[in-house]
Amino acid sequence: MVVHPPAHDHRSCGRSLRAPTPVAGRLTRSMRYVGTSVRRSEDPRLLTGRGRFVDDLRLPHMVHASFLHSPHAHARICAIDVGAARRAPGVVAVLTGSDLAAVTRPLAPVHGSGVRAYAHAALCVDKVRFVGDLVALVIAESRAQGEDALELI
Repeated sequence: MVVHPPAHDHRSCGRSLRAPTPVAGRLTRSMRYVGTSVRRSEDPRLLTGRGRFVDDLRLPHMVHASFLHSPHAHARICAIDVGAARRAPGVVAVLTGSDLAAVTRPLAPVHGSGVRAYAHAALCVDKVRFVGDLVALVIAESRAQGEDALELI
């Protein structure tokens, strides 16, 4: 392992800092819950198993999306064989980055702070940058069928 020495001696930076001045006065209205026990209205429903979550919803003609994540960082995509996944039972569609690139444009995230971010496609096309980057998408009639089809890619 190579360790590079710092370019600047940062030990003197903290000497010019002063301790913050304590704020005197009463707590503001937004701070009245700090340190107190708060009774939440949703607790009984959630604690007794009657909570309803997005995953509990079942709609007519609903399909499920399952994503294939890259196990590698900084890898080049040479080929993705989705033939077996497309033939799997319950699979409606299988999409790769190349499929989406033909019909969409890369999106650049918008940050209110003015930070510039690079535009990137929803699914990686030629290379992946990080472990977990999205490589393929399976749309299936059930979540289990989608996950089974992912294993065939």
